[in-house]
Parts: sequence; C-alpha cells; structure tokens
Amino acid sequence: METAKVLEWGDYLVITLTIAISVGIGIYYRFAGDRQKTSETSLTIFAAVGGPLLGLFTLGMLFESANQRGAVLGSALSLMFSLWISFGSPRPVAQGLPVSIEGCSNETRSFLYKKLEMEHITLQEYLHPPIPDKSKFLYLYRISYMWIGPIGFFITIVIGLVTSNLSQFFGFESPKNINPDLFFPFIAKRIRKRLQTDNGLTAHKYEFKNKTRCNTATTHM
Repeated sequence: METAKVLEWGDYLVITLTIAISVGIGIYYRFAGDRQKTSETSLTIFAAVGGPLLGLFTLGMLFESANQRGAVLGSALSLMFSLWISFGSPRPVAQGLPVSIEGCSNETRSFLYKKLEMEHITLQEYLHPPIPDKSKFLYLYRISYMWIGPIGFFITIVIGLVTSNLSQFFGFESPKNINPDLFFPFIAKRIRKRLQTDNGLTAHKYEFKNKTRCNTATTHM
C-alpha cells in the first residue's frame, strides 16, 4: 500500500505562486480588450509577481537567519499585497497630453488667422472636461505601477526576516546546517571562514580531551 506524499513548504510555495500567476494572466486578458491598457497591465502583473520572487531569492541568498516559515509567509503576503494595490480597486485614470496640432502656429498663415486660432484655443480650454480629483483615491492606488515591484521586494525581505527570527526565538524552528554554496559569494566566504574556525576549535578540544584521558590512564597504571 502506497503512503500519501506529505507536501513540504517548498511545494506549497510553488502552488501558491502558480495560482497567483494564473490569476494574473486572467486579469491580463480581462483588460486586454483595451489596447491602451494592455502594456500597463502586462507590466503591472510582471511587477506584482516579480517583486516578491526577487525578494524571496534575495532573502535566501543574503540572510543566514532566513528559514522556510519566513520565506513562505513573506513572499505570500507580499504577493497578495502587490496584487491588491495593482487590481484591488479602481484607480485614477492617467491624463495624457493632447496630441492634436490644432492651434499650432504656422509661419505661412497670416497674422489675422493666427489671432483667430489663438482665440479658438482659449475657447477650447473651457470645452475640455475637468481633470478628476485624485485625492479621493487611496494613496496606494495612486502610485505608479513601476513602484509595485520594489514594494513587493521590500515587504518580502522585512516580513521574511521578522518571521524567521521570531520562529527561531520561540523555538518553532531548530538551528540548521548552512550550505555556503547557496549564498552570495561575500556571504559564503564569511560562512566558510566561520565554519573553519569552529571546526578548528572543535578539533582542538577533542584532541585536548584525548590527551587528558591518556595521561589519566597512564597515571593509574
């Protein structure tokens, strides 16, 4: 009889990210009908997913205290927060600059025609709809989509570190052996140096104990 496989934290993380990417793709196709929003929506999805992922890898490769609990909780909360500020509520519509060339001066035209064109521009200013007040929107909905990636990155790092240290402080996570090959080079160099020092001290203590036992045995003979 085959036993059921128990999912680990890494498996849950992969499943969570897969669901998030699937939801993001669905949201993208929801707005893909509007050509003006296609580019912004695709970049927003990339930032909302890429920021937490970058924070997840940076957390594991830069901080020795990071563990599975911190990585999973930090990346999951960061991903949800990034998707929320991206698509959670209506946001103010960006007001683009006018592209019409009406009213532009032309040297081939007469001064009288220029005068009429200038007054036409003055009249058109009253015909444009007023710009909506963006202050009624939440500040998080008013920021540019280019900031979503860095925000998700820092949230993953901060929550991951806090959760990892708290789990170790309260004994939920036991100390583990660290593999230096999984860290950035300057971090790995420091870890190897510390491990060599610890191994040297351990070997010295072991050798000292053996010599003490041998001397004690020789004395009693």
